[in-house]
Amino acid sequence: MKNLISTQIPTEFGNFKLWVQNGERGRETIALSSINLDPKGEILLRIHSECLTGDTFYSLACDCGQQKNTALREISKHGNGIFIYHRQEGRNLGLFKKVQAYNLILDGLDTHEANILLSGKPDGRDYTNCLEILEKILGQKSPIVLLSNNPYKRLFLERAGYKVVMHSLLIEPNLHNKKYFTTKEQKFSHYDAKHSPYIGVTLWLQDVKEQGEIIAKLVNSFEINDQGRKIFLGLALSPKNGDLKNRQLQKHINNFAKKIKNQKNVNLVLHLDYCQQRQFYRELKNFLDSLTFRYSLQIRTNDSATEKINLEILDSLKKENIIFQIRSEQISLLKNPEFTEYFQKTGNYLLLDDSLGRGISESISTTQEKILSIVRKGLSHIAVAGGYDSKKLDKIIALEDFFKIPISVDAESGLRQKGKLNLDKTAEYLKYFFDQNKKPTNRQDKKTKK
Repeated sequence: MKNLISTQIPTEFGNFKLWVQNGERGRETIALSSINLDPKGEILLRIHSECLTGDTFYSLACDCGQQKNTALREISKHGNGIFIYHRQEGRNLGLFKKVQAYNLILDGLDTHEANILLSGKPDGRDYTNCLEILEKILGQKSPIVLLSNNPYKRLFLERAGYKVVMHSLLIEPNLHNKKYFTTKEQKFSHYDAKHSPYIGVTLWLQDVKEQGEIIAKLVNSFEINDQGRKIFLGLALSPKNGDLKNRQLQKHINNFAKKIKNQKNVNLVLHLDYCQQRQFYRELKNFLDSLTFRYSLQIRTNDSATEKINLEILDSLKKENIIFQIRSEQISLLKNPEFTEYFQKTGNYLLLDDSLGRGISESISTTQEKILSIVRKGLSHIAVAGGYDSKKLDKIIALEDFFKIPISVDAESGLRQKGKLNLDKTAEYLKYFFDQNKKPTNRQDKKTKK
């Protein structure tokens, strides 16, 4: 195979085939694979970023050396795996700047802050070479079990068409790397295999009443992995209009939910304005108790005072997830440590939305600055909204590539035409991230044509 050479090497972990892909001297892409690799079987994969201090000198300031050894043992034991050695030292800072980063960390910064100061990015790694050598070794899209704590690596492989399941590679922290572990958890979303980004579609109640069946068929036509991105279908409720007491509405929503086959990976999200009144919560709890499906809640408030937001009440509501919708002027909410800690939990998201359903897009640099202000507070479960459709989702990819964290997205006005949900636009939007098994037919459209 052009530019790729292999040989066999014995190691203390077992015998491997060593692969080297030609490239810049000292930056060649390297991989170890099981001797009798079977691409048709499940591939245990580790993409291991180069770390001279950890891999060679076993520095206690990180867990890289221990992860390397553990991964090689696991792959050897499994008998069908690949270990890719990613030659981008110090999150692609290079060794010299990595040592500079170490000094900044000794001065009080964390690894996220140090990398931004030195390179303008929290993580400058590019996994393209890893993908190239993986494709050459396998020759097909084999099912992958990824040995990693990094959800971005899973997303990167999924974008390339691989079916991926993550298997955590947990190492006990020590006195020297405890802060490093905390930074990876809070600012890079590591160690959180259960947390998944979502692709949201905000529906109106009229959509459910008029097109509920075909919307459900459309969603059911997509293949969604147990790990990885989920689909969130939002439903805006108006307590002021009596929605929480409307039995007919409850029936409509329950019937719609029954039509969703994959309820594990498709979540119905009820959108509500935050309210402090006890009567509101009594009505809300009664309404939620009447629902026959697993649901999430999306809350927004016009207030920026965190002391008025009762997190205990939010926590008491039965739900899968809490999505808290905030505008730029409400970033001050994050000054409250209790609020910040609450949204560090798995399954809770902060939704950045200055558009409020009006379809107002903003530049990627503006969104980037907003996300950075949140990540700096130790929060990485982030969603964005504002005029998104299938043509603007490359912005989500760019944001994920910059921050190296999963970014969720919600779309509303971008999927509508003359106020009505456009099913073709919605399908294109979902197809950006999910494989579609078959296109659903719209019986109503067929009858109309006849």
